[in-house]
Amino acid sequence: MHWTGQTPPSVSRPFFRPDFFRVPFANEFFPRRSWIEILFFFALFLSGAWWIRDQEFGFALIEWLRQNFSIFTREPLLQVYVYIFFETFVLKLGMALLLVLYLWVYQEPVFASLALKGRIQNFSKRFLWFYAFLCVAIAWWQGIDPLTPDLPTPLFFQESALVGNLLAVFSLAVVAPVTEEIIFRGFLYPALCSRLGRVASIFLTTIVFTAAHAPQMNGEYGHLAVIFVVGALLTWQRAVTGSTRYVIVLHTFYNSVLTLGGFIRFCFYGL
Repeated sequence: MHWTGQTPPSVSRPFFRPDFFRVPFANEFFPRRSWIEILFFFALFLSGAWWIRDQEFGFALIEWLRQNFSIFTREPLLQVYVYIFFETFVLKLGMALLLVLYLWVYQEPVFASLALKGRIQNFSKRFLWFYAFLCVAIAWWQGIDPLTPDLPTPLFFQESALVGNLLAVFSLAVVAPVTEEIIFRGFLYPALCSRLGRVASIFLTTIVFTAAHAPQMNGEYGHLAVIFVVGALLTWQRAVTGSTRYVIVLHTFYNSVLTLGGFIRFCFYGL
């Protein structure tokens, strides 16, 4: 019997086919970048991440906000809020806006240069199912977003003000994914591709992405390993689909699942 357009009943379709991770790269043009441009932006970003971590002015400003606007209520939470708000709203958002300004000054098409528009290529439902399962597994293991692995979850949810928690969740689930993808997968990956090719660029982008989170982890190598794996998958999907916009959605899903996982674990187990 000849089968047309359907799989014969006796033939199974395994989830992990041999070509599951061998889909072709996207067909896209990479703007030529100099090494000076690449190194300048990411030396600025990495040095800023470590500088913010060690400065006292952040704690003083957060304490002033806590006392005058009732956003933050407890001293032990100052560390996590310094990281969340300064790294997200000052460093990451500022860096993303600086890149956009740079492209605009040099009269480059901003959305096209950052792959924020255009067709999504090589879309895979199998990858989405795999990625969703991985995000849920990581959320169960970590419990809450790994910005501060040692922070007690009940303290975060019970002793911080509602406005502060809402702003923290918004920064984690929305602002951080958008800005990080613009910086790493929107600018750095194609900039490296113009010099090194796709495979090397995927690896180096993932390395820089992981290094940018090192100040937050403070020696938590298990969490850094997770960030490396997730960063590698995100960069690989950027190379496969040719779309930073699509990877922003994936990153937003990851951060949202981790935050929701922490809240669920707190509600049911108190830890």
